[in-house]
Amino acid sequence: MCGIAGFVNDARETVLTGMLKRIAHRGPDGSGHRMVDRVGLGNVRLSIIDQKGGGQPMTDASGRYTVVYNGELYGYRRIRDQLIKDGVSLRSACDTELLLPLYRRYGADMFGHLNGMFAFVLYDKEEERLVIARDHLGIKPLIYTRIGTSLYFSSEIKSLYAVPEWNATPDFDAWHTFLNVRFPPSPHTLFNDVWKLPPGCYMVVQPKGRSQWANEAHELVREIDLEDKLARVYRYYVPHAAATSVQTIEDAAEACSKTLQTVVDDQLIADVPVGIYLSGGLDSSTLTAFAAQRRDPVNTFCLAFGEPTDENEDARVVSERFNTRHTDVRLEQNPLTEFRKAVYHMEEPKVNCLQGYLLSGEARKHQKVVLGGLGGDEVFGGYDVYAIGAWLDLLRFSPKGICASGGAIFRSLLNLFPGLQWDLARRGADLMRALRRPLDAYLLLRNSWDHDRSLVHAIYRKNPLNTSARPVKDHFAGSFPGNGLFSESFMRFELRTKMVDDFLANEDRMSMAHGLESRVPFLDRRIVEMVYSFPVAWKIQRGQRKILLKKMVSHRLPARILSKKKHGFTFNPVIQFQKDLKGFASEYLSRERVENSGIFNYAYIERVLNSNPHPSLRWHYFLLWKIAGYHLWEDIFIRNGGKVESENS
Repeated sequence: MCGIAGFVNDARETVLTGMLKRIAHRGPDGSGHRMVDRVGLGNVRLSIIDQKGGGQPMTDASGRYTVVYNGELYGYRRIRDQLIKDGVSLRSACDTELLLPLYRRYGADMFGHLNGMFAFVLYDKEEERLVIARDHLGIKPLIYTRIGTSLYFSSEIKSLYAVPEWNATPDFDAWHTFLNVRFPPSPHTLFNDVWKLPPGCYMVVQPKGRSQWANEAHELVREIDLEDKLARVYRYYVPHAAATSVQTIEDAAEACSKTLQTVVDDQLIADVPVGIYLSGGLDSSTLTAFAAQRRDPVNTFCLAFGEPTDENEDARVVSERFNTRHTDVRLEQNPLTEFRKAVYHMEEPKVNCLQGYLLSGEARKHQKVVLGGLGGDEVFGGYDVYAIGAWLDLLRFSPKGICASGGAIFRSLLNLFPGLQWDLARRGADLMRALRRPLDAYLLLRNSWDHDRSLVHAIYRKNPLNTSARPVKDHFAGSFPGNGLFSESFMRFELRTKMVDDFLANEDRMSMAHGLESRVPFLDRRIVEMVYSFPVAWKIQRGQRKILLKKMVSHRLPARILSKKKHGFTFNPVIQFQKDLKGFASEYLSRERVENSGIFNYAYIERVLNSNPHPSLRWHYFLLWKIAGYHLWEDIFIRNGGKVESENS
């Protein structure tokens, strides 16, 4: 696991070393860089595999091919053994080196031979070709920007502060979507003209007029003109169902158990200790059960918020069942002391980044690698929104117009009550009206609010939808699977959007802030493609969630884990508002500061701050956190040059 950075059409070595310095936390074990033909390639390394022989950049014996790489290839030993059997000479025992012969042998078809989490950049000196790639499901990040005729890329945006010509400014189109659904829509970031390479994509940069390296079956996503060179982005992968002969859910559970055991075995491979985030929920408990089959004892970690929904006792029960070495981490810090650091590393003021930052910091005291249960909900059907979708499928097929008419009447009545506490009911009425518009229904369930003109007017000082921002649904209209059941559409959509741009982004940044590698077995493509092939009714039904996963582990886990209610890895917004969110927001959202920024209406902020705490205001509290987060983000990345220290510190 590492950080990578570099450029095309720039010859300044000091810029390259400066970019690497900005992401040194990702690779505390070493750093290296190489300049070739106005191409700069750099790496900071967290050594997990072949700690002595895996230094980067890595160049083949001929000197023609050079690669920098961030990630892990699962089952890489099988690939390595096959290459050696085929006569390929390898000089190290690490997975990085395998990318070079795979590139030579398979070209753009190499991605079909890879399984893992990765971002890499490979330069072919003879062809003057640069290939920049990201893994199938977007577990590892890669961002890029064009400045003049140069292209710069990195694992994190903060590297760009080392480029003198780069000017950090907010992208309000992305910010508007972030404020609605808690993440900027791919390929956007919160910064103007800084882009994410999408999951399952690669970019080819080469002189104009050269024959294209891409596979004809790969979709062309974007072209970037660099004057003498052309950069093209291609999509090589979209999650899909694997071929299967499974006929019953019992057979599916058995097949999936065998595959998950193989996946966990592969992801336990490391030359350093491996631990597990054990929340006490079904997903992390499942990983602990499978890991305990191969490694004993395992280090496990659980985070407590000091709230009634804490799952530490459940985590302890699982730990005792599988004889793990268990550590409880108590979240007691005031956000004003640690949230600033978390936002600096996240590069977004995410509501859930603080808890990930603190848990990763504790885990790093014990090892370099952890397994986490991220992806289990999206793959097996665990979130409330999917279960609600199953119920809505009943209503959407009711006689046309009944739900819409009822929702319209209810909404008209609710408009007579302007208080904040009625917004949740208004959202319910809007949902009834949207049942025949799947994307609108999904966005309402995920707390998007820009469909309501009165809310847009109340929250913003000036309506950005009239100038610099698009409605949230416009970002997703082309990618939402509108056919089929709501429950399945929601799951598949989130695997490609919210999972990548919210949860995985958070997982990567918060773990790498401490030089910790986080692996996510449920997002191994072998699992994803297998579970995709099974009927949605085997995963989720009205009143039931994760049916298949529970069948897989019914004989392994304690009954209390199988039957417990799901709790998300986040705080209760009402309790948090009373504990410290109100104070945090008051600090960053003074009338003077808000009015000077000119984005938000202070009157709305004041109404939320002065309202009596109530569960019906939960989404207002989340929005308040994000609005305060914007001003904190502005302090760090716009006013303070991308430095975590306050201007006044």
